[in-house]
Amino acid sequence: MIETINGREMVVHEGEHVQIHRLLMVAEEGIEEVKDKAVHHRNHFSWDNRPDNLVLMDPGEHSRLHSRQKSDVRMGRKARTVEEHLELRRQYLGE
Repeated sequence: MIETINGREMVVHEGEHVQIHRLLMVAEEGIEEVKDKAVHHRNHFSWDNRPDNLVLMDPGEHSRLHSRQKSDVRMGRKARTVEEHLELRRQYLGE
């Protein structure tokens, strides 16, 4: 079964939740490459799970990257609005 939790698609099997983007990276790179890594969405859209949008990262570097982005927003640098996110999602889905 597939569920969406906090904007992330998950496969649920026997009570276990696995994020779809992690499963896709396992299919692309293999379990050994993925197991200790974070999977980052290059364009920062958690719903865009195309393999070319996903990259493996060291978990610490992934956290630092997102911390810097949050800091940029706090410092007044432009962030995408909800409307911009929704429009990009509509384009991606062909709606």
